[in-house]
Amino acid sequence: MSLIDHNTFSLQLLLNRLKIFFSYLTKRNQVPSIPIEIMVEVTNYCNIRCSMCSNPIIKRKKGYMSWDILKKLVDEIKGKAELIYLYGLGEPLLHPQIIEMIQYCKNNNLRVGLSINVTLLSEKMSQKLLNSGLDYLIFSLGGFTKETHEKILVNAKYELVHKNIMDYIRLKAETKNKLYTIIQLVYLEENKHEVNEFVKYWKKFKQLNEVRIKPYVNFDYMPKKIEPNKSQKKPRCFYIWRQAYIYWDGTVIMCCMDADNTYPLGNINKDSLYNIWNNDKIRTIRTLHNTGNVSKCELCSVCNLSQFSRIIVFGISLFDSLTVKKVLPKVEKIYFKFFRNKMFDKSFKKNIMKIR
Repeated sequence: MSLIDHNTFSLQLLLNRLKIFFSYLTKRNQVPSIPIEIMVEVTNYCNIRCSMCSNPIIKRKKGYMSWDILKKLVDEIKGKAELIYLYGLGEPLLHPQIIEMIQYCKNNNLRVGLSINVTLLSEKMSQKLLNSGLDYLIFSLGGFTKETHEKILVNAKYELVHKNIMDYIRLKAETKNKLYTIIQLVYLEENKHEVNEFVKYWKKFKQLNEVRIKPYVNFDYMPKKIEPNKSQKKPRCFYIWRQAYIYWDGTVIMCCMDADNTYPLGNINKDSLYNIWNNDKIRTIRTLHNTGNVSKCELCSVCNLSQFSRIIVFGISLFDSLTVKKVLPKVEKIYFKFFRNKMFDKSFKKNIMKIR
């Protein structure tokens, strides 16, 4: 499958990306446009319990995003945002209107991504997703063997997950569908010994466009009091210029690391996303990043999301978000091969904080 399509070099979207990049480059705390990528938590209910996920311990209310909230958001961001992820701290296939939500986004020229745990991917649901216009689909697994998979993704029965994937592969082949599909393993201490087998087995299926080994992102700060390691200088974060995260109830937070509404910025039921993305709360956070005071934001001080040099950020800004997402696993393969210890093995070690 080609990494580039007719939207890749859209002049309007390119100008939007460059506006955001130059706002970041010149250290402005105001962003002159809608975020490029929007993460939309259609629900925070989940039918399994993952060892690396903070969903089981969050205290905020659980629910499902209403159609009115999604419509209001899409109507504002269309023509400006490029990629909308309809998932967050929950299983999106639990939402009864997930297919209609995908189609509404597509009807408004938004690319749509989904990440699922595969337990609910029946043949009927596979066919619906293949017919929905979805652009980007991730199957998230816990390991290569039944024992490891079910230890990390509790209640995600291995036999069911494997059957659902094989049925999906068959349907995709029969329909010659082009939905870009990734099968993914989050790299953990418990499954790192199975990585080679995982890749070798799943790469045989050409209907899976990529086999991704994803570095672990640390959410261990969630239930604990932490003391940031202030001796370690942290880089500025590009995500708080580029990517917004919205809870199922319309609450906008500054990034995906805020699992339990620590830094609410506003709510799209009461204000526009553009206004929220430029209000005093988020501009204060950007100022901390611009002035080298990242450690003064507790959430940012313990984050271990990978950051990029300005040159790479500029390069990313030249291409649309979906193309970047397709290329990312290929880049990670190179890093995994040559920098496994630095990028992957250390990703699940608490080397940026000490726990009281």
